[in-house]
Amino acid sequence: MRALDAELDGVRVLPVHRAAAEADLVVTTTGNRDVVTVEHVRRMEDGAILASSGHFDLEIAVDDLTRTAVRRRFVRENCAEHTLPEGHRVLLLAEGRLPGQAAAEAHPAEVVDMTFATQALAVRYLVENAGELDPAVHPVPKEIEDEVARAELAAYDVTTGELTPRQREYLASWRIGT
Repeated sequence: MRALDAELDGVRVLPVHRAAAEADLVVTTTGNRDVVTVEHVRRMEDGAILASSGHFDLEIAVDDLTRTAVRRRFVRENCAEHTLPEGHRVLLLAEGRLPGQAAAEAHPAEVVDMTFATQALAVRYLVENAGELDPAVHPVPKEIEDEVARAELAAYDVTTGELTPRQREYLASWRIGT
């Protein structure tokens, strides 16, 4: 049960209606719908921030929140302040969708570049070594990750120092050190 996992990980576990009363930031990750309703929002601290990293825009009852709100204004891009009839406000991120995808701030082009470069080089490696690899899931070879990292650093005109032979030997050995 996830509640037990969370409790054992040191996370305080409460029903949503009780947790909402103490919350100034709520991020849902349940994969279920209507986890946070307007009634929960009413219990949150005024100005609380609400986001969903779970299942599309269904974890938070966004339609109900929008219908109930007497005012909705964007305080910044991808952040809408909803004011309820009693004056209570909540900040909804990315319209209740996954902020990292809907707000397009989680994966800058540089990260995508490195991801695609790694994938392309890994495919090349698989093709070139197809006869030698067993059917299995294989990690990306360190040489490929290093090649992508060097190329990305070069694109930023960043240089690093070189390891000495003694440092390389130390890093490669399990007999030396702790």
